[in-house]
Amino acid sequence: MKRYNEEQVKKCLLEILANTPLNASEVDAFINVLITSDKCGVYTHGLSVFKSHVDRIKRGGYNMGVSPRIEKETAAFMTVDARNTLGMYSAIFCMKQAIEHARESGIYSVLCKNCNTYGPAFYYTKMAIDQHMIGITFCNSPSAMAPWGGYDKMLGTNPLAVGIPGLNKGPILFDMATSIVAKSKINEARKNGENIPEGWAIDLEGNSTTDPVAAINGMILPMAGAKGYGLAMVIDIIAGVLSGAAYLNHIERFYSKTNDCMNVGQYFMVINPSIVMSTEFYKKVDMYIEEIHASKHKMRQKVLYPGERKNIEYKLSEVSGISLTDFAVDSINLM
Repeated sequence: MKRYNEEQVKKCLLEILANTPLNASEVDAFINVLITSDKCGVYTHGLSVFKSHVDRIKRGGYNMGVSPRIEKETAAFMTVDARNTLGMYSAIFCMKQAIEHARESGIYSVLCKNCNTYGPAFYYTKMAIDQHMIGITFCNSPSAMAPWGGYDKMLGTNPLAVGIPGLNKGPILFDMATSIVAKSKINEARKNGENIPEGWAIDLEGNSTTDPVAAINGMILPMAGAKGYGLAMVIDIIAGVLSGAAYLNHIERFYSKTNDCMNVGQYFMVINPSIVMSTEFYKKVDMYIEEIHASKHKMRQKVLYPGERKNIEYKLSEVSGISLTDFAVDSINLM
């Protein structure tokens, strides 16, 4: 992979999006989320999916020019209807609401229905981190896994992300799917003509497969067996059922040819450590990271905290340019 100047990449994207009905705020959300994903080395959720979103935009798959609507607001939580807007746009709206309310309340939650996929979950936790707060988000997604012991495709890979700021170290960026691997990684293997590792998925007959196409048609396996299944279920109920969104296998698929809203459910929480504890929290996170770094590693290397590779790649991208896959470069006609 080659590295590209960020401004050059943005210019290319803006030229493409100029021919779409996206307004300035929607364009800003869309570009920043995908570029940040690539800057952090999470290529499966970056510009490799740009064209797919643009195709959906052009065929009317999103409601353009409308804003998410607040339906209920209390001192502790808010419920929002995303109204089938671009997933990145509605997610940024929700996280901003959680951040602003947590400044005063210390902890605040936002639940959102009628959402579309929001891409890299860690992006929204970084928004809270930038305001010196803890960010948490999780959502459900189209069915790709069977219930533990079953063979029907019922549960999504339902991601969970937590971001924790330090004073001079970190931030900690924990981001995971409840499947053994994110479905996007299997799609990436399919695009690149590669096989997937044994143990990631089963085919329609319930047999283990290394063929990404058979895996997509079949089922991804949950992480940690029954534990991953249980966690996926909890996320589905809180983000999906509680928000009023779809759940289980009632969620529409992103790659569907229809213009129906996916109706994903999303949950956002922000914790303001300076109110809940004090500013001492940030010093303690630094000390925590120092102790992790000082712990023994079997290869005599430094033990990393969750998200440290993302932070390292982000800093490198700021200096040397964004590393992009050949697929991403071709899809946006970047020369």
